[in-house]
Amino acid sequence: MRLKLFGAILGVFVLASCESWTPPPEEPVIIEEPVVIAPPPPPPPPITTAPPPPIMPAPEPVVIMDPEPIVEAAVVVPDDNVPDEVESGELDFNSAFEDVATDKDTVVVYYGTNREVFVEATGEPIETKFPEEIYGELPGPLNYGKALIVIPPRHKKGRLEGQIAGRSTNDKRYVVLKAMEHANYDYVMNEVQVELAKAAPGERTLVAYVHGFNTTFEKAARRAGQLKYDLDFTGPFFFFSWPSKASALGYTHAANLAEISYTQMTEFLHDLTKQDADRIIIIAHSMGTRVLSHGLVDLAAQDEEAAKKITRVILAAPDIDARVFKERLLPKFDFLVNPITLYASDKDTALAASKKVNGLPRIGDVLRDGNGIEALENVVMIDASDVKSNLLNHTYFGDSVSIVDDFKSIVSGPLDAESRIKTLTRLSDAPIQRWKVLGQ
Repeated sequence: MRLKLFGAILGVFVLASCESWTPPPEEPVIIEEPVVIAPPPPPPPPITTAPPPPIMPAPEPVVIMDPEPIVEAAVVVPDDNVPDEVESGELDFNSAFEDVATDKDTVVVYYGTNREVFVEATGEPIETKFPEEIYGELPGPLNYGKALIVIPPRHKKGRLEGQIAGRSTNDKRYVVLKAMEHANYDYVMNEVQVELAKAAPGERTLVAYVHGFNTTFEKAARRAGQLKYDLDFTGPFFFFSWPSKASALGYTHAANLAEISYTQMTEFLHDLTKQDADRIIIIAHSMGTRVLSHGLVDLAAQDEEAAKKITRVILAAPDIDARVFKERLLPKFDFLVNPITLYASDKDTALAASKKVNGLPRIGDVLRDGNGIEALENVVMIDASDVKSNLLNHTYFGDSVSIVDDFKSIVSGPLDAESRIKTLTRLSDAPIQRWKVLGQ
């Protein structure tokens, strides 16, 4: 029975397989498809019956989409969304500095720089208002100049208004480097002397700012202008620009350039001490504190009497190895009449990254050790952990109203920490100099 059943099944399978091969004879039937070609007549009727004329007016409204009228309207009406190049209105380079006396929202800052200088075919420096066209990112000899900074009408203290990327040119919204003039030592210092002479004897003050890592010449100039304006400082204000560039990469390369700049910093500081100033105050930030610290040590070794003319030194978020600062640099600052003011924060992620790169803690990041801010001889240590700043909490020296106000007490006072009760609170009993910034 099984054999008969198996045979039956096999027969069915063979039959089915045979049927699967029957299509070949049916293929000729496909020839019937051409008959479907008969539908061509239907297409023509819809084409003839479709009313093309009524559709013709439709394209006309499309002309309204012409971009030109829309752009014109955008340029005229919205004040906040106008492109920078439309709203800016560049000042004439030659007359820009002459207009400063009539414009309360502009400030003049002087500068010293050891960035390489690009020159014309004649050998003369390029006359331009764009710093990248005259100053490079390699070290060179010390040069001087002055810059005109415009402060926007809606500027807020402790804020460097500017574009996230690119040059800030809209002077109605941003702090803008409007014009600059490359000059020689005599020209700049003659103007400085004129400014100093306007102050009463004993109150002739000169302030200088040294920028840090990842900072272009333009940003350094704008920050200097913002600081001078926010401090309500009317005397000569300098900034020193070493060949840092706007890049968070190349940290080691920047550190090498900072070290190369020690010599020009020493020369710059010596030049400032030759002026008829009663007080010389230096503010340095981040990696710029290395440039300043070593420049000070070298100046004291060369001319201690000149070094003593520097009355106040402020180190903000110093990116200096903690042991190098305490064991090698600090003992050599004994010539300073007043103690160093040092701001540190336990939220400074930039210095936390520097610690990882260098493998050792930074003096501006000492709070991360968990023991609180330490006491150092001849240093006023200030905890700035609670103040507002950028995402990295690293530029609080210029971003925090509280710290700007504390700077103002130092610059305009000059007031010791004990007298700055509006901006500081003591963390330790006297004579230990441990303080904390009040407010934000």
